[in-house]
Amino acid sequence: MNRKRIKVFREVLVVATTVFAFMTAACINKWTVLEQHPLAFLTTMLADIFILMAWIWILLQKCLWLKHHQNKIQKYYGMGITLVYCIASRIVQLKDIPRWDALQYYQMLRNACEKFDFTIDSFWENFIFASHPTIAFASITAIGEFLDPSGYKGVLLIWLLVTLIAAFCVYRILEKLLPRCSWHYHMLAACTVMTTPIVLGTFSYYQPDMGTVCFFLFLLYAYLYKRNLLTFFSMILLMMTKEIGIVVLAGFGLGILIGRVFFSEKDMTFKQRLAHFFREPIGIIGIIAASLLTIYFLFFFINGGRLWSYASSGFSFDANFIKFKFKQYFILNFNWLIWGANLILGIMGKIQRGRISGKIVKYKHEEIIWAISITAFSQIFFLSLYMTFSFPRYQELIDLCGVLLLMIQIGRVKKQKEIMSQNMFGEKLYWKEISIAGMGILLLIESYVTIDPLSLLSFEHENTGQGYIISESYNKDILQADYTVYNHQHNYLTGIYNHVLSAVDYHEGMDVIIWNNPGSYELLEDNYYWDASARTITLKEDGNILVKGYVQDDIGKKDISFQEEAVFVVIPQFRIYEKEAEEYLNQYYEVRYKGSVTVGLSGEAVFYVCDLAAAGREI
Repeated sequence: MNRKRIKVFREVLVVATTVFAFMTAACINKWTVLEQHPLAFLTTMLADIFILMAWIWILLQKCLWLKHHQNKIQKYYGMGITLVYCIASRIVQLKDIPRWDALQYYQMLRNACEKFDFTIDSFWENFIFASHPTIAFASITAIGEFLDPSGYKGVLLIWLLVTLIAAFCVYRILEKLLPRCSWHYHMLAACTVMTTPIVLGTFSYYQPDMGTVCFFLFLLYAYLYKRNLLTFFSMILLMMTKEIGIVVLAGFGLGILIGRVFFSEKDMTFKQRLAHFFREPIGIIGIIAASLLTIYFLFFFINGGRLWSYASSGFSFDANFIKFKFKQYFILNFNWLIWGANLILGIMGKIQRGRISGKIVKYKHEEIIWAISITAFSQIFFLSLYMTFSFPRYQELIDLCGVLLLMIQIGRVKKQKEIMSQNMFGEKLYWKEISIAGMGILLLIESYVTIDPLSLLSFEHENTGQGYIISESYNKDILQADYTVYNHQHNYLTGIYNHVLSAVDYHEGMDVIIWNNPGSYELLEDNYYWDASARTITLKEDGNILVKGYVQDDIGKKDISFQEEAVFVVIPQFRIYEKEAEEYLNQYYEVRYKGSVTVGLSGEAVFYVCDLAAAGREI
């Protein structure tokens, strides 16, 4: 088998592995209905045997190659460190539970997995979430849900695997674009890209926006390394994750087209370059993908679907909305530093490159820079004119493109003055590695705790008792919730609730009463259970205790049978203060004792364990 056929075989194997990973997980989950779906089970089992044998063969071939090319092993050091770093920086989030929009998306995933019966109809009807074309994202994450029903950790582990593949793609992209840089630079730069605060910080927040990030990186890698089948597969993944994937693909395609037509090294006229582009694999793949997308939306509209029509969202020109969105794009999470550095290096690079013999100096793979840039700015343009919820998480891919562009630009700076000084031990210091390592540390901290001074100065924020969390939205009357999801700090609430319920030894016969505030509803509506042995809130029923949650405004207004014991939780972030809380509480309860909890540098809360007073029984 020649190299070209082996390459195509590997691409087919990747696609088949993805498809049958879903089928295998579904078969494991639904093993009890084997007799009802024998063909699906048999086909999956045979495919799994073939796929496993194929991967073993590929692994053996790789081991034999490395045995005869031991001098090439060093290039894998950086890649290995990058993957280990990605695991280490995200492993703390594996204990998280979904809330707010993430909970709604996850509940739709659970429902889809429960209803899947190995038919196309059940797949099509249930894996489209809230009218979003989420089939690709949902089916990949469903692997974890099938294997760990309602556990959520299974979903996070599968997404961790997807994230590691994305990190591998980033490393390989940097290797290709920056061949003169050392593996140390590739490793540090890849780690920094994967530390983009809104990407790292929202890793455990289940929503399709994080799918666009990973699938776009797959697309960049596949295109750059001429993996044509994987390029097409990545396009399908993007289109079938969320509507914004269409905008992403349009930006990517336009960037590649501009790079190929205006910056091609081939001696052709404009028309020849344009015609050549559409005869190349990328042009043909783009046409096929666009055709399939058209067919999909044709069926979508025929069946009553509506595109970009959620709630009161719609296209409009609102100068104040655009101003607000630009503040998010270019300030939040040190974006002012990222995009500012990009602008400065871009101008310096233009001056440095200049013109030689009347021709612009060109880098190899210039179209990739255009693809990344136009992908980011096409989303900025779209999300500025399409007025919807101003959630920061909508800009995950924009932020990542900014960091990736910066890593490429720093790596391309000329080498003649690369070594700036020596440290006290006489070792050479490389400014590129030092600068991106420092930036990576800064972004890592910002991923978990808000430390960006310009962001705090520019946006409205709340005091959490230990620091500040940004909570500004364009529509001031909309509650906090998802507007605080711009890094991982919002998840300190999980730590608070776990500590409080553990401290009070939560049991049946006890209410959890929280103050009517912008971020409390995640404990309401019978969504969560208390696992007394693990001392944690969970989504699994499995003999656990249902968390009975109410809000303060329900007292005296709704027909609720309050229990004899209750724990009240007061969180500074929601502008509820102890004196105010105690005055209200004393009307219906007798306070047994008061406690407090602090979650690192993220936030704190006060809680009261109470007994229902006579006035409370008369409600």
